[in-house]
Amino acid sequence: LDLSKVEANRVEINLERFDLDDLLNDLRESFQHKAQIKGIEFSLKGEGLTPSYIATDKVRLRQILGNVIGNAFKFTDSGSVRVTYGLSGKEESSRIFFRIADSGIGLSKEEIPLLFNTFSQADATISRRFGGTGLGLFISKKLAALLGGDLQLESAEPGKGCVFYLEIELDSRILTPLVQNAPKAKPAPDSGFEVILKEPSKPLQGGRFLIVEDSPELQMLVARILRLAGAAKIDIASDGHEALERCAKEDYDVVLMDVQMPGMDGFETVRRLRSQNYSVPIIALTAHAMKGYREECLAVGYDDYLVKPIDRGQIVSTVEHFQHLIHIKN
Repeated sequence: LDLSKVEANRVEINLERFDLDDLLNDLRESFQHKAQIKGIEFSLKGEGLTPSYIATDKVRLRQILGNVIGNAFKFTDSGSVRVTYGLSGKEESSRIFFRIADSGIGLSKEEIPLLFNTFSQADATISRRFGGTGLGLFISKKLAALLGGDLQLESAEPGKGCVFYLEIELDSRILTPLVQNAPKAKPAPDSGFEVILKEPSKPLQGGRFLIVEDSPELQMLVARILRLAGAAKIDIASDGHEALERCAKEDYDVVLMDVQMPGMDGFETVRRLRSQNYSVPIIALTAHAMKGYREECLAVGYDDYLVKPIDRGQIVSTVEHFQHLIHIKN
């Protein structure tokens, strides 16, 4: 995987529906031989409810898990490498987690902040010890973000190993059937009822949207949220000048615009659009949650205000509200 593409967020993401067991068996076969050679216990086990099929980028997920599990084996000479996985939270959750725990050499408090670096600033001792592992974890964390999730170090202690936690977003359409991994689980008798799976809700079906945001990661995250909700057209602008050009040429239902951007910021961009009688709803995306800031955004010309970090449900419901208003006016 080209590091320059990862750093520039130019990695192509291909969503597909696939059998989760196929991926797990691939990982099991890839690392079982290494486990036998080192005399290490290696296991992959579901916790609670797990989907039989998932929809995400299979190749990228395999790369992330391969990097983290490989890293665990590299620094574990005895004991175990254990992978557990399952749905995050409720049964209808649209996120899946993987927890990778090893009994290896662990990490000191000084080493933890350097873990996801590319070692451009790490000292030579750390760089030699990890032997490029940081690069793998750096790439893995970036890929996790592109899949709508995150990779974190959950715990680490010198001499007692590390625990990494990966969580990624899924399309809710693929969370059936669910498999209960309870120790005493038994097949349920036929109830005699026919099961009908409803098509997933697409609240933004056919919508046309512009995302104005200078962060490539947030661009992709917001675009993915809108796409999963049924958006038909999504354009992206990286600054205010580009946003003005897009709004002059294209028809949108709703514009989602960052406030703090290099060059022309969101406030100035909105002022210029409103001075040109631009009436499309514009929603502010900002990290500021200070009292009175929402009113300041509305006074400039924004129609609503959403605070980062991005909340999927809030974005969809807010955009749906303004999309509905536009359709009523038209």
